[in-house]
Amino acid sequence: MLPSPNPSQGEGDAPLDTPDLAALLIPAAGYFAIALTTDINLGYRHLLAILPFLYVLIGVVTAEAFARGRVGRGWAARVMRVAPAVALLWLAVIALWLHPHYLSFFNVLAGGPDNGWRVLVDSNIDWGQDLARLKTWQAVNGVERVWLSYFGEGRPEYYGIVYDGLDSFPPRLMNPAARPFYPHDPAPGWYAISATTLQGVHFADHDQFRFFRERRPDAKIGYSIFLYNVPARGEPADLLLSNTQVDELTAVDFALLQTNDVRLRWFDGDQALLLPDSTAPLWLLLPVRSEFSAFMSHFLTIAPQPEATGPSYRLYRANAYPPQAERQLMLDGHAMTYTADNAVTIGDELVMVTTGWRQGGQPRPIKIYVHVRDAAGQIVAQWDGLGAAWEGWRLGDTLVQTSTITLPESLAPGDYRVVAGLYDPLTNQRWRFADGQDGVELFQFALP
Repeated sequence: MLPSPNPSQGEGDAPLDTPDLAALLIPAAGYFAIALTTDINLGYRHLLAILPFLYVLIGVVTAEAFARGRVGRGWAARVMRVAPAVALLWLAVIALWLHPHYLSFFNVLAGGPDNGWRVLVDSNIDWGQDLARLKTWQAVNGVERVWLSYFGEGRPEYYGIVYDGLDSFPPRLMNPAARPFYPHDPAPGWYAISATTLQGVHFADHDQFRFFRERRPDAKIGYSIFLYNVPARGEPADLLLSNTQVDELTAVDFALLQTNDVRLRWFDGDQALLLPDSTAPLWLLLPVRSEFSAFMSHFLTIAPQPEATGPSYRLYRANAYPPQAERQLMLDGHAMTYTADNAVTIGDELVMVTTGWRQGGQPRPIKIYVHVRDAAGQIVAQWDGLGAAWEGWRLGDTLVQTSTITLPESLAPGDYRVVAGLYDPLTNQRWRFADGQDGVELFQFALP
């Protein structure tokens, strides 16, 4: 308990005894000092414990000053007497104006809520609280799809947000093996970027979104999601990425594409190839230590010399020759076509299979299975996987996949069939042909 100010005390008496000051200052200063030594930087809220002590100290000192007449009787005294009322009124006005975005409050000295993100981010301003409002903004403005870099635990799918994921935190919206963002010349479209990811504090490259950080946003969702509209420049181009990423390209080499509307396809060139059904200019980006394989040469031709080389890549002009489609499979109304240009090689211990699949819809998670089955239909060996990032498998594209199956040493003599098909890795549902079959027989062979 602190003593109440006593007007009967002499004017020369100290407003507060030393023990009283210590009771208020030591806990606040001590907590603040300890907070400075920790490496946990999760926001201003961790300092809230010192505020009650400071509020009481300010209140007692102010009350003592008025009680002892130390404020005086001139204009300064009048200001001091009305200041608390004005401050309370100002706080009420701010609260009404800022509603319902209270988390984003910053005072005028910090630039207000519009500029507070330049001072502090993370939980000081951004807990992902505006994700639902992003969906509302899309509906009002007729924006069907956005590029999304989100900070928070919310799920965009829950709110019906249609998006292409960029690097986010936690890192769950983007496949790190299929990075779609080129930082020097982003693809066209609307970008929705959280204040925290805009500053890049959780990324190895803090300047990943510098292109946008240096621009005024075209709109804001609350004060935590910034919206930018990037127009298309030039005619579309297709870029095949064999074990490479678009952000490896230098700005000078990327400019060779003559557009920012670059449609990306990612794949492991040692086992797969994505071939676009497009008349747009086609480019191939190969790792600098990787050769143009014989497997690729069946479906793709490239210029004799690269158009550009970098520390980790070679950039070629290319032409694609996809195999012809044959039979259609369906899953949940989504179509995929099996191609006739397939190959099976039988060795002493290996079965090597090449299959082709033509995309009939928008990208979605998918995997290929190849089974070796005995005469009774039992699986004796198998391969499951996908040598490409499904995010880049676009409408009309054909995926050519090679699969290598190791036959067990104990495999008995007899007749065997090689069967291939597709399934959803999230539900394990298999795609089916019109006749109800969930796979296609590629080959039969016999072991003596």
